[in-house]
Amino acid sequence: MTSVARPAAAPSASGRLYWTPRGVAVMVMLVAVVVGVMATTLVGAFLAVSNEPVAETALTAAFVAPQPGR
Repeated sequence: MTSVARPAAAPSASGRLYWTPRGVAVMVMLVAVVVGVMATTLVGAFLAVSNEPVAETALTAAFVAPQPGR
């Protein structure tokens, strides 16, 4: 006895692809994940900046020329 495998879904008569409800759900979830990662990055970058003013000595120490011989 031979069995012939049938395709799970026959292509439409026009040969065009179409969105299934499952495909739409997957795409919506992917967009939600990307938006979530972007929001997390923005909030993390915002919270990483300190509210404290920069000390004057820290500014001048950053621009002091290196001493020769040291």
